[in-house]
Amino acid sequence: MNVPLSPRAFRLVDGGSKLVGLVAIAAALNGAAAPHSLIVGVAGFVVGVGTAFLSPREVTSRDDRGDDSTPATDPADGRPRRPLTSLATRLWRSRLARLGGALWLSAFAVAAAGVALRAAGSYRLAATLFGLSGPLGLVGILGIVTGGGRLALASRRE
Repeated sequence: MNVPLSPRAFRLVDGGSKLVGLVAIAAALNGAAAPHSLIVGVAGFVVGVGTAFLSPREVTSRDDRGDDSTPATDPADGRPRRPLTSLATRLWRSRLARLGGALWLSAFAVAAAGVALRAAGSYRLAATLFGLSGPLGLVGILGIVTGGGRLALASRRE
């Protein structure tokens, strides 16, 4: 869905929503939102992911910056460019980085299950899931970094 924001303003709103979502999820996992942890965690997820389904209005970057640079639309199909960096595109090619990203995201799912169980009153299983989500996330990050390092070394050799 197109929103009436310039690409620069959209990046600011997108970054702000991700920050608010992460803070809300951290508050839910930490227990700072004690009686409402489940609701705050779900709301944080919705706010953080919500801008992924939005895109800025179709304008040229000249309108955004006041210069004669390239347009904000992809010339091949006329659709607006997504703010996806070339690093993320290259990392997506690495199977190890994709696996690491999947593990990292699954760590959030495991922690969210812990929040749900904690809200339901199953504290022992919730603590086990919280304890499992940390190392799972670290292994995922290690996979992303290793995959990126392998890609960087391969591109240096060429």
